[in-house]
Amino acid sequence: VHNRKGEAKVIIEFKSPKIKVTEKTFEQISRYNFKLKVDFLIVSIGAYFMTIRRNTKKFIQNSIVNI
Repeated sequence: VHNRKGEAKVIIEFKSPKIKVTEKTFEQISRYNFKLKVDFLIVSIGAYFMTIRRNTKKFIQNSIVNI
């Protein structure tokens, strides 16, 4: 997701509910963010999703939601 200036602000990774979420899942989305340096990462696994907010130089878990 980009802002009006075209700057990347959010990366969203969609995974099938059949995929087991491991540390590699988060390593993958982190690699995507290496260059973009967005403020939020979102991992969606079926009806569940987790947002991770950048806090200065590290990401902190923000929420896990079941929709």
